[in-house]
Amino acid sequence: MIAVSRTSDSKNVESILYFLGRIHILLFTNAFHTGCSQLKNAITTLAASAVAIALMLGTKAQAEELSRAGTPITAENIVDVLDIQRVLDAQVDAFDNQDWELARSLMTEEFFTTMRSQNGPHTLSSDAFLEGAADYYDGVDHFLTHHTNSGYRVFFHDKDSATIFARGVIIVNRTPAGEHAADGGSVRMERWNSYEYGVERTDEGWKINKILITYNSDDIRSDPKVQ
Repeated sequence: MIAVSRTSDSKNVESILYFLGRIHILLFTNAFHTGCSQLKNAITTLAASAVAIALMLGTKAQAEELSRAGTPITAENIVDVLDIQRVLDAQVDAFDNQDWELARSLMTEEFFTTMRSQNGPHTLSSDAFLEGAADYYDGVDHFLTHHTNSGYRVFFHDKDSATIFARGVIIVNRTPAGEHAADGGSVRMERWNSYEYGVERTDEGWKINKILITYNSDDIRSDPKVQ
């Protein structure tokens, strides 16, 4: 096992990936003499090792690039891949439908997130987060959110934890709001995001312990009340 300390120093990453490249040469040579199935296993092992080290080093951009396709799906992990996708989809669906109890059941007690912060990722109580979300519906005539996520790439650190990269679109509509609020107008927002989720296996199944969001683009408009 290679011991690695958490650092953002790109030279460390390059050195480790160079080291992995040397290992790959040895694996490839061995695979050439032992058959194609061994070659496939060697390449898969190398790719997984590179992603794991990049994630441990905290180099998000490099980790995302390396894991763009995710861990290869096998007969051994396909049930977990589908279950993790189910949990992520169910959590945002519960949020959109104001089913706070279901949403909470799919999250750990605290989670690491970029939400509710102006200073980067931090640890946030799941209860506090969902209570704040419920407050959005107070004092307005209409408030709607609609999340559509896709392109899940699941990378397993081990059998009990994984990082998932995805993309999504959020539509938000609030009435009254915006420059026409006094006349019953509304605000409509469409936002295109990139996500980095973390999940862990618990006695109650997979639960979300990380939600990092990159806001790529948005379109916000203020509409007058429809007569």
